[in-house]
Amino acid sequence: MKYPVMQEQNPYLIKIPEVPYQPPSKSPSFPKNNISKTIFGFLGIMMLTIGAGLGVLLVQNQQIFRGKAAENTTAQKIAEIAENLGQNQPSNTSVYTSSDLGYQITFDKNYWTPTTDLNQSNLQTISLSLNNQAGNAQITFASFDLTKKLKSAKGVGNSLDLLAQTYATDTNSTSKEKVRMNGRDYYKLSYDLNFLNQRSQYFKYLTINGNNYYVITAKYSTFGNGQAFANQFIDSLSFLPQNPSVKAATTNSIPATVLDESKIVELTKPSVFEIAHIYCNNIDIPNLSGTKYLKASYTFCNGALGSGFAINKDGFIATNGHVAKSYPEEAMVQAFLYKSTSIKPFAIDLIQEIALIQTGQEISTDQATIFLAQAENDPNVFQILMNLIYKMMQQNLLVLKENQNRYFVKLSNDPLVIDTKKSGLDILNSITSSDTVKEATYVASNYPNAYTTDAILNNKPPTGSDVAILKIINPGKLVFPSVNLGTSDGLKEGSDVIVIGYPGLVSGSASADSLINQKSSATATVTRGIISAIKNDQGGLKLIQVDASIDHGNSGGPAFDTNGNVIGIATYGMGSTSGNYNFLRDINDLKKLASDNSVSIGTSATYDQWAQGLSYFWIEHYRQAEIPFAQVQKDYPIHPTVIGYVSDSNTAIQKGQDKSGLLFLLTHDLKTQLIFAGIIFAVIGGGVGIIIFIHRKKTPGTGITPTQQTVQTTQSIQPTPLPLPQQPTFVGQNTTPVSPPRVFSTNGPLANNI
Repeated sequence: MKYPVMQEQNPYLIKIPEVPYQPPSKSPSFPKNNISKTIFGFLGIMMLTIGAGLGVLLVQNQQIFRGKAAENTTAQKIAEIAENLGQNQPSNTSVYTSSDLGYQITFDKNYWTPTTDLNQSNLQTISLSLNNQAGNAQITFASFDLTKKLKSAKGVGNSLDLLAQTYATDTNSTSKEKVRMNGRDYYKLSYDLNFLNQRSQYFKYLTINGNNYYVITAKYSTFGNGQAFANQFIDSLSFLPQNPSVKAATTNSIPATVLDESKIVELTKPSVFEIAHIYCNNIDIPNLSGTKYLKASYTFCNGALGSGFAINKDGFIATNGHVAKSYPEEAMVQAFLYKSTSIKPFAIDLIQEIALIQTGQEISTDQATIFLAQAENDPNVFQILMNLIYKMMQQNLLVLKENQNRYFVKLSNDPLVIDTKKSGLDILNSITSSDTVKEATYVASNYPNAYTTDAILNNKPPTGSDVAILKIINPGKLVFPSVNLGTSDGLKEGSDVIVIGYPGLVSGSASADSLINQKSSATATVTRGIISAIKNDQGGLKLIQVDASIDHGNSGGPAFDTNGNVIGIATYGMGSTSGNYNFLRDINDLKKLASDNSVSIGTSATYDQWAQGLSYFWIEHYRQAEIPFAQVQKDYPIHPTVIGYVSDSNTAIQKGQDKSGLLFLLTHDLKTQLIFAGIIFAVIGGGVGIIIFIHRKKTPGTGITPTQQTVQTTQSIQPTPLPLPQQPTFVGQNTTPVSPPRVFSTNGPLANNI
């Protein structure tokens, strides 16, 4: 890289004017003290000139040295605060209101799908089904005339009590209890459903408003998060008329804090990756005696996408436990929930076998397929089928085992290419490694299995965190841009937080009718919010509640504080129509996991060089920025954004916008700095030599020339400036950059899993 010629302006030299003189009869004795005074005078002027010049440069470039003097916190090292990102997530909330019937339903379309046409007004009945990836649940909301119903009521009590007594009797409810949800009284009635001689429960909730009463039928499976979503839906119901909620205006509102978010994002985003986990598991039947349809073994495969981030230079990647680990029991339940075709052969054979055992009658494959569809769409039937499978597991009639896992980490801004046409075990080959998509291996996790028979049948869920570590298999010479892991100690409610990851909601598609282009969505998404609360899970581990948007695919992504330090991992999201209630796993859980497995953590040279280059770039010191940017390209050639910054720096230099001044030389390698220092001392030495030479040609004293006499004078004669020739040209094009002084150093899964 060529740098412009640097020419040192010479200080003044002293010219001794000639006076008439007469050659002495013998060599004069030149006073040594005069030479000393002249030399020291010259050096004084020289140093004064250099000092003044450097002083001006220091004033012009004081931002650099302020940054160097504040190496203890990342916040002080990043340049001036930028504007808020303002990246708003699209609203997916749908509201249906019936003024005549006095109710309002609010639901999240990301999770709930209405099976009733909501374009009609004043619907008496509305039905919704939960997205299977969130769990298995169905909700039916119905409105009726309370006056007509109470005419046949018998007993004593208020209107709700009488309604519940009458309704429970008329519908053969097995039990009823009064509950309070979202400030409103309900009666919860229980009902039984039988399938293949097995029993499951569902519930109806009764409440009244004016002259209407409402029945909310909730069917859900305990496998997944159906119950949580159903309860949340009921909590979100509102009834009309209601007294409007009036919020008082205030004149002393506090303005929102403007954070240096955009710079933190530019610094950390290249360290955040998309992770693909492809896994296959086996269902083995150890003893086939007495069976007719079941086979000795079945294999089912599936995959998941999540996020992760580099935690050291050697390619160790942090993520969520549920991204890196899929227990066979969990994978089986999810395969049923997601209606995976890979689980269908086992499901059909099992239903045929169960029907034969329970009823003594054989059913065809087509009949079993119909039963399977019913189980997939009816939460109660699904619950019965899962309970039967788990009882078989408990008696070792059915054994689940891991078959194979493969992990891929996308390091660039290009889309992750997945061959969706592959099936069976061949799904393990649906992603191909490349320079920017690296295969990884599992290292460790703190992620307990919540799908064991003890957890499901005996209601004994385990406790633990949800963090994991992967390792790039063949990193080559790449020095990964590992971020700084902070601490959750001392976090306070209201503090700002930035979450970076790859949510599937905005991942786009190659389809022409997709709103979002797939290639443009291959980069990480940034959301921001605040820390809403610090809580603990059932095992006593810390959970960090935030209102930053988190969705499927965000799992495993880092959450940064305003110093650029990772303080948590995006893990859980609570679907809600009233706001974002999401949770981070404590970064301290990950740090303990790394320590227990002898995995070092800390920022790498690539991250530090990238940080330094950005700090220079942000204050328009483009020549200084080029050196660390070049080192980043050398150590991590697949860096997704450094090329753009190098190009922008070159353009700014060509336009004369660089403000580095002479100080850009300080960021060069030692050889260049020595050459620069040598030139300065050569100028000084040359000046001193000339002075000595001139003095040896002159004769102080009487001042008598051979041809005339003049009056000897001791008057001081003022020197006149005489410029020296220009110093040699300096071009630093063949130097090898090394790490310059650091401008700053960073000290720095959803209640349904994403």
